[in-house]
Amino acid sequence: SFHYKLALNYLNNPVKLLDIACGLGYGTAMLADVCGEVVGADIDASVIALASNKYNALNNVKFLTADCESLPFDDNYFDAIVSFETIEHVDVDRYLTEMHRVISEGGSFILSSPQNAIGHIPVNPWHIQEYTLEDLQKMVSKYFVVDKVIGLKQGTIYFDNDPVGTNTVLICHKSNW
Repeated sequence: SFHYKLALNYLNNPVKLLDIACGLGYGTAMLADVCGEVVGADIDASVIALASNKYNALNNVKFLTADCESLPFDDNYFDAIVSFETIEHVDVDRYLTEMHRVISEGGSFILSSPQNAIGHIPVNPWHIQEYTLEDLQKMVSKYFVVDKVIGLKQGTIYFDNDPVGTNTVLICHKSNW
């Protein structure tokens, strides 16, 4: 949940927010307090069913099954997107192209990924690739302006101006290419 708590510091009350790869929806529900409409999406239909049942009382939250590389939303639909621990599981260019497509101009994009100093050699066998801090920033910078890099040391520990850690959180916004 710390990634979501951290994101709340950088979201400016967006009207429409997407939580992509939302899992069981805990973080999606946390974001509902600061957003007009929150969409939690995940490729796993079974977890979306569980999230929908658990958080069905929240009027401004909806859950749907969707692939982060091909989203069912119009261009520029969202004011903000959060995406935690996703980029290492997918085709990075298709993913970032799709995030850029569905977020409005100036919209916030907050993502996280494990920080692997070795780079391409995944520590986790479920990851397609893990990224060094430099590689992650370089890839994301092709699509978004990176405003802040936070290096989580362990759990909730980070130092404001130190981007090195075991996990990277990037605070970004969409600008014209």
